[in-house]
Amino acid sequence: MTQSRQIPAGWKMKQLNQVCENLDNLRKPVTKSDREKGTIPYYGATGIVDHVADYIFDEELLLVGEDGADWSPYANTTYIVRGKTWVNNHAHVLRCIDANIIFLKEYLNWADLRIYTTGTTRGKLTKGSLDEIRFFLPSNDEQTRIAAILSKVDSEIEKVERIIEQTEKLKKGLMQTLLTKGIGHTKFKKTELGEIPEEWEVIKFSEICELVKTKIDPKTTKESVYIGLEHIDQKTGQILGTGLSTDTLSIKSKFDTNDVLFGKLRPYLKKFWLAKFAGVCSTEILVFRPKRLIEPVLLFYYVQDDGFINHSISNSFGTKMPRTDWKTIKTFQIALPKNEEQKKIVKILSLLDSKISINQQIKSRFLKLKKGLMDDLLSGKVRANH
Repeated sequence: MTQSRQIPAGWKMKQLNQVCENLDNLRKPVTKSDREKGTIPYYGATGIVDHVADYIFDEELLLVGEDGADWSPYANTTYIVRGKTWVNNHAHVLRCIDANIIFLKEYLNWADLRIYTTGTTRGKLTKGSLDEIRFFLPSNDEQTRIAAILSKVDSEIEKVERIIEQTEKLKKGLMQTLLTKGIGHTKFKKTELGEIPEEWEVIKFSEICELVKTKIDPKTTKESVYIGLEHIDQKTGQILGTGLSTDTLSIKSKFDTNDVLFGKLRPYLKKFWLAKFAGVCSTEILVFRPKRLIEPVLLFYYVQDDGFINHSISNSFGTKMPRTDWKTIKTFQIALPKNEEQKKIVKILSLLDSKISINQQIKSRFLKLKKGLMDDLLSGKVRANH
């Protein structure tokens, strides 16, 4: 807790309401059906949730999540907005009057604010608790220097994020072209999928892969690497980590190297992974095993293509936990190139995936650097006096 630390030399103990004016009384929530569409950002607890035609504020302000946010250290629940904005009642609105707004944003994102929240299922940071948040404030000059250092790292992170975003956009566009028109074709034929290269075939998903139905006996005690939906990144198809399963609690599915794992639950239908090793996975994940007709990596690209995702979503069933299944998926049709062209398509898309992966690693290093700088500078352990 902040209160238990020793005050760094020259810093002063402050409460948030001593350095900020709370503007919560000016917030106006508007239901989605009543919002008039426009270009002005409409903010909630964790960021922009819509764009509207009118605004409440037109200045630089600090927003702090009131409910439905994450107040743990480094969670970035606090953020700065500038210019014309509309804010609903899920974010506190603060006007900084006696503190550097960037320093204060970084401090609140660095601190553990959970000690000020109430509730368990859906926590809440009340206005009263927000006002009482206590922290150590350095001189104006040191605040400015700390803000400049952390902003420089943020700038580098944003540059890398733009590269990742641009590369992902390029990959998506190329996938749409390569998986339907191929490379360098001049002759096309009309099919139920539209025009495709003359040598390609329209085939069902079940012709390029099979569903792996091997289940693990829950009575076995053999330890295995376990992959659950929580271990797959929804945006990139990368593994965020693994678990260890002794297979004693529930039945799980086996997978092998080069199998494609696909989350069958909404909203996890955009979770997919090309297995780099053998293991077991949640039964909420479908395991596709490529047949000889297709390169395993190309199967992975078909699974992440918008056409396949949209087919899975539009044909999902159930109300409480909507899902898809093999019966729905196996009839999905694709245009399949010959083996040599498959390899060329895989090479092109894999190069883009490699670029994305490299930049994600660079971003991770910058995030680690920033976390270390926050620990040093915002605690006063390392001083920014010069």
